[in-house]
Amino acid sequence: MADYETDRLKAFLSGWAAIEILIAKTFKTYEDAFLSPLANAEQQGLREKFLARVKSVMKDKYRLTDKFAAVGAVLFPYAPESESQKDFEKFIKLKKLRDSIFHGEEFSERDLPVYELAVLLRKYILAHVERPNQANSADAKSRAAD
Repeated sequence: MADYETDRLKAFLSGWAAIEILIAKTFKTYEDAFLSPLANAEQQGLREKFLARVKSVMKDKYRLTDKFAAVGAVLFPYAPESESQKDFEKFIKLKKLRDSIFHGEEFSERDLPVYELAVLLRKYILAHVERPNQANSADAKSRAAD
């Protein structure tokens, strides 16, 4: 994707594949964290049964945009709603463009939003990579306090 000056289509499609893989893989990791506020309220046992059924039914039915929303909510829990909404809208715009390209619609290679895709991809990769480190840092701090 880094070579977007010479082949913008290849860069766009490579970037799209990367973000699609990232979201699909990280969703499996973050699904429980996303749903945990529902599971940890009153009547926890009933909620857990309900959520287990939802997960079972939805296992192969979540759309990529659903997964993106869930992953974003977990990776950026304190981001302003407006920023999260902008990321979601960018993702949808990029997905629609990718879909139209794959369905054979005309497009201008020169106008492909490769940079916009790269920024979004980088943001989510860095947040995912930093997330386990945040947990490790908290554990290390609590051990140091003991």
